[in-house]
Amino acid sequence: MRTVSTLVEHNVLALQQGVALLTALSDTSYRHTSPPIYDSSIGAHLRHVLEHYVCLLQGAPAGTIDYDGRDRDRRIEQDRLFALRLTEELMDQLQSLGKEDEPVKVKITSDPRVEVAWTESTLLRELQYVQAHTIHHFALIAMMVRMQGHELPPDFGVAPSTLAYRMRTAAPSNR
Repeated sequence: MRTVSTLVEHNVLALQQGVALLTALSDTSYRHTSPPIYDSSIGAHLRHVLEHYVCLLQGAPAGTIDYDGRDRDRRIEQDRLFALRLTEELMDQLQSLGKEDEPVKVKITSDPRVEVAWTESTLLRELQYVQAHTIHHFALIAMMVRMQGHELPPDFGVAPSTLAYRMRTAAPSNR
């Protein structure tokens, strides 16, 4: 059974991959773009991910999470060490979330032409969302990192369901 504590742990594990990445990359690699292949830097993708966590953590106590209300703080995408400190702070703050699932209202734009309404959700569901969102962006980051000629762990940016599938279908080792 998934609990808030379990999903906090899963999100912390995902963010730990981000810490490892930030520790390994140079400032130049972090800010690099390669149009027309990719116009957004690794830093821009990481900023987007981290700001979703900021919104979750700021809004959860009041029961209203506004993902559209991100600051879009360019320091996160330009300053690798600033992003590293923020990632570590967010991992600590995630640990302070309550143990119980709580109802929340969520705001996120799906069509820029339509006024956004608040949607009913739960803290548990939003923890699932930010984890999946993080992994999705880490998959994009992985492509960018590899295009720059750097290696990453094989599970970086890979969905847990894909990792489970790979484990189930792996050929048994010869003994």
